[in-house]
Amino acid sequence: MVRALFLNFLLFAFSFTAFASVTDTGFGPQATSLAGMTSGVGISEYSAFLNPARIGQGLTKKNPLKANLNLSVFSASFKPIDNIVVENSVISSVTSPRYGSYDPSVSTVVGQSLGAEFLVLPEYGLSVGVATYLPVGSLAVIDTGPLYQPEYALYRTRWQRPKIAVGGSVKAGSGFRLGASLDIGFGTQAAADLYLQAGAGRASDQRLIVDIKPVFAPILGASLDTAFGSLATTVRGESKTEIELSTNANARVFGSLGAAIDFGYVTQTMLAYDPWSFEFAYSTPPILGIIGKVQVDFQMWSLATLPVASIDQSVSNNCNGNSGCTSQFEPSIVPEIAFRDIVVPRFGIEIPNESFTLRAGYAYRPGVFTYLPSGATNFVDPDRHIVSGGIEIPITAQIKLLGHIQYQLLVEDTVIKSAGDEFGNTTAPNNVKIGSPGYTIGGSVLGGGASLSFVL
Repeated sequence: MVRALFLNFLLFAFSFTAFASVTDTGFGPQATSLAGMTSGVGISEYSAFLNPARIGQGLTKKNPLKANLNLSVFSASFKPIDNIVVENSVISSVTSPRYGSYDPSVSTVVGQSLGAEFLVLPEYGLSVGVATYLPVGSLAVIDTGPLYQPEYALYRTRWQRPKIAVGGSVKAGSGFRLGASLDIGFGTQAAADLYLQAGAGRASDQRLIVDIKPVFAPILGASLDTAFGSLATTVRGESKTEIELSTNANARVFGSLGAAIDFGYVTQTMLAYDPWSFEFAYSTPPILGIIGKVQVDFQMWSLATLPVASIDQSVSNNCNGNSGCTSQFEPSIVPEIAFRDIVVPRFGIEIPNESFTLRAGYAYRPGVFTYLPSGATNFVDPDRHIVSGGIEIPITAQIKLLGHIQYQLLVEDTVIKSAGDEFGNTTAPNNVKIGSPGYTIGGSVLGGGASLSFVL
């Protein structure tokens, strides 16, 4: 009966379009079932990311290895945005504002994760572990998103990128463990050399140079298990996924006239950002067969920058080397919007028994922006209510099936644009901002998944 219910759960979970992020929904089935908990999860195959102090916990000389293979499927749905200004003279060549609908949807992805831990030296409790997440179909999606149109700022590259954490832990006393990991990301530097020519007997050419480098962020963890419950804390460092693109172009596109426009500029963007985070958790001992869990995260989003691709310098350009023939490119308008630090409370319960284990969780995650975008930007991040659940079923003494489901409600709010265009001009009726007169934000994220755990 239980196994039949589990199969029906899988069919339900996999009926959704893919959309997943381990940093927001949870790394591994236990974390996702508990509304994205990290330190509060307890024993998991993904402790290298969740709390490295827990790496190897529960392993013995007889069974020194455990692993989990997980597949998650999520779908996001944002409220439609209609009857707003989608184009004006600031960002294009139109002379009057163009009204219409805008679709802020993002690309979809199926995510797979693998967590494994190994007990190296039992007498010291020394263990090592790895936690990986990889989107299926695309290794990563590099998409800066729009600069001026409405954009759910944390749902693009940040939700569709690989994650790797490797680390180790050691016993430091009775019930006390310490651990450390490295969260491994990537950064990109690129250069484009472009040579354009027009006219018979001529050829255009370009060269692209891309340098992808690893980026490391520390994760530190500690845990203490007592008869009165378990305490755990995790400190994770700032993780940035940045890209810088230098473009140098030689454009001789006026045929036999010989005139040319040579120009160069630098594009910089923060593709994805994970803030400094301080996480504190407490789990109760079993009370009437139920383990209660609570976790509080303090996330320092005030140090973040906008995930936009901006041309950050104004460049003078010579026409075919003639200093008297110059052109000037204007830099992007980088919107001034303030990030804020947030506190995220999470609550969960775990009900273990011989036949199966049930998990459920709730979290409230405030939006990371200080205010709604009334000015020269349309970046939004609604508050979220997160509810989740999961089931763990032992198949044999060494193999378990796990399923999880999660729903996020993005709280509705209304954006009202201020008067004037992005430069503050209010003299003409056509001076209106992108997104005017305003729109409603909100939506939901829904999904689930399944995994297989084993101990050897």
